[in-house]
Amino acid sequence: MSWLSNGINIDGEMLTNLRFADDVALLTEPTPLMEEQLNTMNIKTKEVGLKMHKGKTKFMTNYENDDTIQIENASIEKVQKYKYRQINMHEGSYKRRGGHKDKSRLELFWQK
Repeated sequence: MSWLSNGINIDGEMLTNLRFADDVALLTEPTPLMEEQLNTMNIKTKEVGLKMHKGKTKFMTNYENDDTIQIENASIEKVQKYKYRQINMHEGSYKRRGGHKDKSRLELFWQK
């Protein structure tokens, strides 16, 4: 799977993930590609002796849908909000700690 073709297009650049220490946020437009990315990541982490914590793995969309994601026959919880580093994400919007809107490239994604 080529992750470069599965991300989100922001100003002509494909953004596929955000990583910090052991926290990873994968970004893609259709939910089936997210499931494919998560399953690929699960396989690759096992190949190097690591393990994804399926109980801590969540997914969120910026539009209303009934999509589901499974990894090894385990359903991944869909959430309406989560916190990545100091940015609070909530169904199509996000704010940095302190309430100030983040003016980063992510703003373009959530406006879709």
